[in-house]
Amino acid sequence: MSGIMQMLLGRSMGGALYNVESLVIAGGGAGANHYYGGGGGAGGYRNSYSSETSGGGGSSESALAIETGIQYTVTVGAGGAAPPAPATHDSPPSPGADSVFSSITSDGGGVGGIYHGGSAGGKGGDGGSGGGGAGFNQTQGDYGAGTANQGYNGSVGGPTNGNVNPSPGGGGGGAGGVGENGGVDGAHYGGDGGNGVASSITASSVTRGGGGGGGGGTPAGGPWPTT
Repeated sequence: MSGIMQMLLGRSMGGALYNVESLVIAGGGAGANHYYGGGGGAGGYRNSYSSETSGGGGSSESALAIETGIQYTVTVGAGGAAPPAPATHDSPPSPGADSVFSSITSDGGGVGGIYHGGSAGGKGGDGGSGGGGAGFNQTQGDYGAGTANQGYNGSVGGPTNGNVNPSPGGGGGGAGGVGENGGVDGAHYGGDGGNGVASSITASSVTRGGGGGGGGGTPAGGPWPTT
């Protein structure tokens, strides 16, 4: 998902300066393109509107003083891309791009960890919110870390057990919560992405910045899950 930029002009300060409240969200990281892979993390979430919270449990930020007649950098970060087909299980996805409003930068979301096929599950990427780790039948992939006051960590891939080979991927972190570990909802089910955060900067409450879910695991000797 591409990032979001919302701005609200505040009161005038002497006719030349304005206090601008903003919500700056970066692009989300791509999840791994193969089963067992981790979910992508949400883009960083920084908010100064009406005392609403930022991501990662952070407080509302201060409004930005903007002067008329001056150009300011505004960049809306794109979401990360999965590898183009044909892609193998170890083809890496890409992270989300940063979103920028003047001096405010929200970090792009971390990628989901990839299943390497014959080695340990890959670690999720660090970012605004961290990506989830890949599952594997030997070692779980570790989570990616979220940026402080922007987003939460991803989660680890599922644990090894006799029913799953390899294990499911972990969910990516969201602006409002950590991703769910792989296997929590069932032995071969990937973890859910972390929750987003609600904001009313557009006059109605909208929840943004949720993390991506992890890929499922394979039941040993059995079919793929159908529910």
